[in-house]
Amino acid sequence: MTQRTILQRISDMIYNKKNNNFIINIIDTNRSVIREFIKKVAKKTKKGSKVLDAGAGEGRWGELFKHTEYKTQDKEVGEPNWDYSKIDYKSDITKIPVNDKTFDVILCTEVLEHLPEPEKALKELSRIIKKKGRLYLTAPQSWGEHEVPYDYYRYTTYGLRYLLEKTGFKVNKIEKRGGYFKFMAFRMWHIFFIPFMNRKELWKRIMSGIIKIILLPFLLLNSLIFYYLDFLDKEKFMTLGYLVEAEKK
Repeated sequence: MTQRTILQRISDMIYNKKNNNFIINIIDTNRSVIREFIKKVAKKTKKGSKVLDAGAGEGRWGELFKHTEYKTQDKEVGEPNWDYSKIDYKSDITKIPVNDKTFDVILCTEVLEHLPEPEKALKELSRIIKKKGRLYLTAPQSWGEHEVPYDYYRYTTYGLRYLLEKTGFKVNKIEKRGGYFKFMAFRMWHIFFIPFMNRKELWKRIMSGIIKIILLPFLLLNSLIFYYLDFLDKEKFMTLGYLVEAEKK
């Protein structure tokens, strides 16, 4: 089982409202913050609005946008364990088969880093969104390679603003997904996935399992402490990523 698949299972718990508890949110800080961001977007999106989830994967945000005309786009590459069968527009994100000024809202969550030519993608999103339409985008800054080989970039506040303004958007807000302490609270769990902890030999797997059990309470305690210490980091130069709200000029 890949690192992505294990984390996806944790994420599935977060996406299920009934299991959305604070312990899970602290362990998977990154995705829980993204989900809260998209939940707020869904609440303020008017009923009947035309919404595109660009680079949607399995279209996980559909449940939150039942009151809208929610459509999905993806290229059917990336995570091999995902089901892309229900994608509405199976296309490259730089060539989406819809007319100009079709959508009121576009979501683009954790997609930009997987695009070899992100500027072209944003130009295409600019083409198909209505004037004054809203683009809600998330992108990572501190992250390991994932969905390889389709993993190309990491972003800064300045890089995101530059790309968006160059492609016809006005940036209304860029928010950091926590600072150093939330970064540490989340990333320390990835010790479970580093190579020496996942050898194929039986005795190494047994030893790895024992070490992981021993580490579990330590990681949980440290995650809780670090999560709540994040207020000490005012600048947040080291962050997991960004939440962006932009508007078509």
